[in-house]
Amino acid sequence: MLPHELVTKLSECANTDFVSMRDWWLGVVSCATALVAIGLVCEAPELIHDLIPIVRRIVAKLRKLPVESSKHEAPDWVRVVAFFGWILIVVGVVGEQYAGTKVKDFDANIQECSDAKVREATIDAGDARDSAKTAHDEADAVKKETDELTTRLGRASNKLDDIEKAVLAQGPRWGLLNRGENDFIEALKPFAGQKATVVICGQDDTERSAFEQTLLDLLSKAEWKRGYQPWNGCPTMLTRGNEIYFVSAADTVKQWAMPYPCRAPCPAANEDKVALAGRALCDILRKLKISTQAWMESPPRSADDEQAFFRSRNFFANGTPGSPAELALREPTTIFILVGPRPPEFGLKRSKPIKANHTQ
Repeated sequence: MLPHELVTKLSECANTDFVSMRDWWLGVVSCATALVAIGLVCEAPELIHDLIPIVRRIVAKLRKLPVESSKHEAPDWVRVVAFFGWILIVVGVVGEQYAGTKVKDFDANIQECSDAKVREATIDAGDARDSAKTAHDEADAVKKETDELTTRLGRASNKLDDIEKAVLAQGPRWGLLNRGENDFIEALKPFAGQKATVVICGQDDTERSAFEQTLLDLLSKAEWKRGYQPWNGCPTMLTRGNEIYFVSAADTVKQWAMPYPCRAPCPAANEDKVALAGRALCDILRKLKISTQAWMESPPRSADDEQAFFRSRNFFANGTPGSPAELALREPTTIFILVGPRPPEFGLKRSKPIKANHTQ
């Protein structure tokens, strides 16, 4: 049975969207910073007006002319603008302080919710193991109840498997990406200027949305040109995890599309920059324990090679247009990243992708 305080915390987490509230206050921080900048600009006319007499005196001394000691008061509009700028600076600084405190509070709430979910899954796992052991002992002691106990053991085993998966899948991908931010940027910085588009498949959820936003932010910090594109026609049963698609004319592409070894010892001799950048992206995501697979495609024979585009549309079983495999053929200089649901890690079984035949 779950402790009362844990139940209360889980109920609060289910009823409150702390991530959206934190993002809203991050926007307030940005607005407050903008107010400070505008306020400083408004102070400029008064400073310039005060500097003009000083400059005139310096020029007069350099030319050995009589120095006029005249007192020039700033016009009223200059004083009004400067006072308005001072108000903006005060409001902006106070707003930054208050909004920053709110962001820290919501980050703490998000962490508490994550810890509560892990604790709940751990307690349930312990209860399930105890139930399985009790059922096994009863089966040995009472032969007449063998069938009933076997059924109970099967149910307990299934419950334990589900709970273990829940425990192992608690770490969100955006958290892994945040912790490895420096390694991610360092790995991709050599390919600055590379185009990359994040493809959103179907209905988004909180974990995927946070991961997509973090991924876009870090691609920008690595000086990549990033984009964002939904794919409403993606199949219902999609390969879990992330997939990367790009086009390369390297000799290693023996079929029109094939899995790409992110950690191969060395690249092919004629492997182009897009393929090398795709390799680096796939490799760093895997190093950060984020499940990722890369697919390398051969380029179409021409811009109207409908056979190639037809194959790419049918790379996924449903054959709907707009898949990342098709987008990569149409934009061969861009790397496309398909963000799927959060997969279980640490050697748990993964569902296989539902894709059509890839061979020519």
